[in-house]
Amino acid sequence: MMDLPSAVGSALINARNFGGRAARSEFWWTILFLLGMSLVAGLFDWAFNAMIMRGIEPFLTLWSVALVFLFSSLSIRRLHDFGRSGLW
Repeated sequence: MMDLPSAVGSALINARNFGGRAARSEFWWTILFLLGMSLVAGLFDWAFNAMIMRGIEPFLTLWSVALVFLFSSLSIRRLHDFGRSGLW
């Protein structure tokens, strides 16, 4: 079982790796970390909109793009543990 820093580190290192497997603890700790970082990005955007510009969300937009790639590779590697392909 992994702890939070090693799980997130492993997920970030293997972000471009769609082969192999991801441990259950790596998957869930990384999901928890991504949720927390999404909340932080949302707070930054809220403060940015309140102080500088209305209707622009640069932090959440950039975070969402990075999130797609990281979550895709992590989910596909987790599916390999169930004996499924990434297309399933």
